[in-house]
Amino acid sequence: MSLTQEQADARARGIGGSEAAAVCGISPWLTPVQLWQAKRGEVPPPDLSDNELVRWGELLEEVIGKECARRKGFVVHRVREPKIDKAHPFMLANIDFRIVGKRAGLEVKNTSQWTSEKWGEIGTDDVPPYYLMQGVHYMRVLDYDEWYYAVLLGGNELLTYRVERDAEIE
Repeated sequence: MSLTQEQADARARGIGGSEAAAVCGISPWLTPVQLWQAKRGEVPPPDLSDNELVRWGELLEEVIGKECARRKGFVVHRVREPKIDKAHPFMLANIDFRIVGKRAGLEVKNTSQWTSEKWGEIGTDDVPPYYLMQGVHYMRVLDYDEWYYAVLLGGNELLTYRVERDAEIE
């Protein structure tokens, strides 16, 4: 992921949405211990600069987000600056889009066809738990009521999901 220097500095000081699943022990990419070691500076953060899926996700993020908004009848605004939870300043949010006129955000994913079984019925809240935690984290930090996911599956199928805020999960 290409972060601005401000985002990288903020991420080093707290926990971002993409790290929430690791904190909960449900990330397929990062264990809680690995995250802890990275935050303490004991190990460098993973270098994803040569990861093809990450690179294509970055390149297609705007396109996927705008197409989801068009289909859903939303207006979205790209968000570049990190947000910090007022009550818990270690909780950070670097979101993809906020949905104008709603207390909601949009997370964009670009994934392979081989992950299709991880995604539930379109239009539901049945998203993989590690991505669910990202949205839960963002809703907490931003005090939003709902989170949307736009998933480009296999480069040719757009899936959309909506999750309502749930204090018990938080």
